[in-house]
Amino acid sequence: MCFTSLNATAQDDGYKIKINIDGINDSVVYLGSYYGDRIVSVDTAYGSKGKFVVEGKKSLPHGLYMIIRQDKNKLMEFVVEENQKFKIQTSTEETVQNTSFSKSPENNILFEYLAFSERKFKKLNSLKKRINNPKATDSLLIYKEMMKDINKEVIQFKKDFMRNHPDHITSLILELANESQITEKMPDSVYKNPGQKYSWYKDHYWDGIDLTDERLLRTPVLHNKFSTYFEKVILPMPDSLIAAADMILEKTGDNNDLFNYIIWYLIENFDGTEIMGQDKVFVHVAEKYFKNDERVDASSNIRKNIIERAEKLKPLLIGQRPPNLIMMDTAGGFQSFYGIQSDYLIILFWDHGCGVCKKEIKHLKAFTDSTKMDIKIFAICTDTSLKKWKNYIVENQLNWQHVNGTRSVTADYHDLYDIYSTPVIYLLNKEKQIIAKRIAAEQIPDFLENYDAMLRDE
Repeated sequence: MCFTSLNATAQDDGYKIKINIDGINDSVVYLGSYYGDRIVSVDTAYGSKGKFVVEGKKSLPHGLYMIIRQDKNKLMEFVVEENQKFKIQTSTEETVQNTSFSKSPENNILFEYLAFSERKFKKLNSLKKRINNPKATDSLLIYKEMMKDINKEVIQFKKDFMRNHPDHITSLILELANESQITEKMPDSVYKNPGQKYSWYKDHYWDGIDLTDERLLRTPVLHNKFSTYFEKVILPMPDSLIAAADMILEKTGDNNDLFNYIIWYLIENFDGTEIMGQDKVFVHVAEKYFKNDERVDASSNIRKNIIERAEKLKPLLIGQRPPNLIMMDTAGGFQSFYGIQSDYLIILFWDHGCGVCKKEIKHLKAFTDSTKMDIKIFAICTDTSLKKWKNYIVENQLNWQHVNGTRSVTADYHDLYDIYSTPVIYLLNKEKQIIAKRIAAEQIPDFLENYDAMLRDE
């Protein structure tokens, strides 16, 4: 369980929640809440004989909260909305069945739902044990039919609950969690047309979800909804991801908490991404929001660092002509890769003492020696030992354009090419545009074959 601290935001006249817990010997309990994919600590209550009070002068953001025991295990969940002064009576045993609330009708509704769900879960679990029992002599078909009936009952109960309590946070969670609802709402004309199903599903993925609702962030399902959207629903092409990100951020309206959660989700997931080309999303978010949008919750230093990071990556995006490198060759002259004429150019950053580099070099040599493609290699050694560098080249018969990165006319290659380890490969086309980067040497033959085929199709 991730357990960090989060301060409540100021709203009105505070909160006071009295908590009585039967069967507990703890001297302290914590008030926690969900925050995306984390659980955060909101307040601490000290008590004795199972009686605790959590209170504060600033009202809590609305959402799903929980009581966390001294050993950091969750005891129960409950709702915090407009009325933030109420009492909870609960127990360490059969918690759902033994919990009641005073002056909190929204929590009474929640626990009616939880009690029903728990009863049905126990019945399903009992039937599963009978079915899986190798000594069972009863009809398994009967048990399976009983399970189907219970599942149908649960589905209907959820639909009825959402219809009867459309504004309750439980309905919000059910709407977020149930991906199948999107398909269920799909018109027959679309469902029967495979070519239209994906577009319809993508366009209606957020139907019924109000991204201005402050409670969303304090549920256990929002983060998975975002992750599924960006990782599985949207095509993994940078421009598609950028359009989706802008659309989602616009939908948050005045909900600055959710806006910032999404902003940081994008920054963390697309800076240093292993999927080639997706760093364009990071650059876009940094330029559009960190430069100009006052809603971004970040210090001036953090803003500055992210903007500078984006400026470093921008010339290295797929399709760009990367910065020039003019470095010393083995004869003591200086060479630029922009002077090399070839259909394809591999820029290789390597170190003769690096085991992985040696394996990559072996793959590159085998490929370039055998292929009929017009490919040249601009090999940049990052080690300062000129003697070891030259000896390695001769010993391995590497007939490439060799330069040493530590003897350069141009700026530091670490900064220009975002090099923090070796080996690193950039692949350029005839116009010296980046067509692939941070690619493994053994992937290059297939990549170029597909790239060539794409060019022929054009």
